[in-house]
Amino acid sequence: MTRNFTTKIAKITLVIGVVVLLFAFFLQTDAVGSTFATGSGTGGLELRIDSKTFYNGVLQPNLSWTLKNLSPAHDKFFNFGDVKPGDTGTNTISIHIKKNPAWVCLDFKNLEDSENGRNEPEQIVDNNEQGELSSELEFFAWRDDGDNKFEIGEKPLFGTSTQSAIQVLKNKSYALADYGTGNAYQPNQTKYIGITWCAGNLTIDVSTAKITCDATAMGNEAQTDSMTLDVVIRAVSSSGQPKFVCNKSEEPEPEIPHCEVEGHKYDENTNPLSGWTMGLMKVVSHNKGIDIYDLATDVTDKNGYFCLDWDGKKQTIRGKSTYKSGPKTVTYRVYEKMLSGWKNIDVERGVDFNNLVQVPVIDIKKEGDYVSVGVPINETTLNTAYHVDFYNYKNVGHGGWSKKDKNKWDKFKDDCLAIWDKAKNYNRS
Repeated sequence: MTRNFTTKIAKITLVIGVVVLLFAFFLQTDAVGSTFATGSGTGGLELRIDSKTFYNGVLQPNLSWTLKNLSPAHDKFFNFGDVKPGDTGTNTISIHIKKNPAWVCLDFKNLEDSENGRNEPEQIVDNNEQGELSSELEFFAWRDDGDNKFEIGEKPLFGTSTQSAIQVLKNKSYALADYGTGNAYQPNQTKYIGITWCAGNLTIDVSTAKITCDATAMGNEAQTDSMTLDVVIRAVSSSGQPKFVCNKSEEPEPEIPHCEVEGHKYDENTNPLSGWTMGLMKVVSHNKGIDIYDLATDVTDKNGYFCLDWDGKKQTIRGKSTYKSGPKTVTYRVYEKMLSGWKNIDVERGVDFNNLVQVPVIDIKKEGDYVSVGVPINETTLNTAYHVDFYNYKNVGHGGWSKKDKNKWDKFKDDCLAIWDKAKNYNRS
C-alpha cells in the first residue's frame, strides 16, 4: 500500500558515531575511555580501522578515512542532516589486526530517537512525542570483499529479512570472528564489513545480490526526527581467551566431563590423596601373549577425585602389539600408578559412590608400579559411570613400621578381613 510523504520541509537526521575498543586478555564490561584505533593495545594486539562512506551513490570524503586515530566524539560512519524518503547510504569498514590473532565483535549501542518537534505533515499522522526514525530506517550488513558492493556468494551479517534499525541495531552485537564462528582474525589480513541503509523499505535478494529501496514505504511520522547510535568494534586476544564469544547469551555451556570410570584415592585413614596418576586400560589376551592399550588417564585432585573419560576410539599401545590373528579376549581395568614409598591396601568398586564393595584380593593385579582392578566397561557400555576407590598406606622408614603405626594397620586390616568374611558368608547363604 502506497503511503503519502512530504519532502518539501522534511528534515531527518541520521548520526552514527564510532567507538573502537581493544581488549587484550580480559574483556571489560565498562570500558569508557578505552578507545584505540591506530597504535598498539596491551597484550600485543593492534587494531586499525579504515572507512569509506557513500550517500546516494556519492563518496563522502568527510566520512571516509584511511588508517588514523579515531575519536568517538568526532569521527562518524554516517552523519546526514537532511535524509529524505528513498535516500540510501553504504559504508565499508576495513579491519586490520596486527601482531597477534584476535576475536572481533561489531556492537551497536546507545540508540536514541529524538522527536525534535512536529511540523504540519507530521502532526497529521504522529500524535506522540517520541521519535520514530529508528523504525523507518532499514539496515543490511554483509562480509564484503572490499569493493563496497554486495555480491553473490558474500555472506550476510544481519538484515536479510528484518531490517529496521530498532530491530537489528538496538543493543545488538554481531560476531565478526569469535569461538562460535570458529576462526580468529589473523595478523596482517584485512577483513571488510559492508553496511547499507535505506529510508524506506529495504529489500535484499541474496540469490541475485540485488538491493532495492522503496521510498513510498516511509511515511511522515519521522519528519524532523533524528537518530543517533554508537558503533563499537571490539578486538580480544584469541590466545588469551580461546573460547570467547561476542554474545554472552551464546556462550557455550562449560564442558562437563563424562566419566566411564570415576573414583577417589585415599590413605588408610580415608584422607584424600592428590597428584596420583589413574588410568583406564584395555587388556587383550591372545595366543601370543597380552597387549595393553591405555585409553584414558587423569590425576587426582585435592579431593582425591579422578575422572576417566574415554571416547571409545582413542587408544595407545604399551610397547608393540604381538597379536596377529586367532581368538582373543578383551577386558578393561582401572589402574593406579604407585608413588614411591606407598603401598596398596585395598580397592572398592561399584555402580556408584553409594554402592561400593571391596574387591577380592584375587582380582587385584600388581605389575611393577601398577595396581589394577577389572571393571565392566566396553565399547557398548560407554555410558556406564562406574566408581572405583583406591586405598593406600605409606611405608615408614623404608618398609619399617613404628609400633603405633603397625597396631593401627593391623586393626584396619582385621576390620577389612572381618567385612570380607561377612560378605563371603552372606554370599554362601
